[in-house]
Amino acid sequence: MMGSKSKPKLIKTTEPVPNLDGATKAAMLYAELGTDVTEPMLQLFTNKEIKRLKSALKHLRTYNVRQEILVLEQALDYGERKGIVPKTQKPKSTLESRASQLRSSAGSDPSSMAALIRSWISNEK
Repeated sequence: MMGSKSKPKLIKTTEPVPNLDGATKAAMLYAELGTDVTEPMLQLFTNKEIKRLKSALKHLRTYNVRQEILVLEQALDYGERKGIVPKTQKPKSTLESRASQLRSSAGSDPSSMAALIRSWISNEK
């Protein structure tokens, strides 16, 4: 399925990019979480969702770092609201530590994070 042996080379850029559609946001989050976390989610997606996610991953070659931060912040906000990511106690926690927290929480509750990815995949621009 999607656990391919060769990982696409993602290049972060600082150039501005247009707003991201749901499938692109889902691909960015999926790539950020990593296959150890996302592999258990695959069974929760329909064939159509997997095709859209694969297509978005295939086209995800360059992206804006600010857009990646926005996607992670949206995922973290979702995770906090759903109770899969603990609410941040420290206002100055780093995005890297929050992303790590997101990966850990998504690994222990793949269905909740899959629900977010599924909603983004289904969101036509």
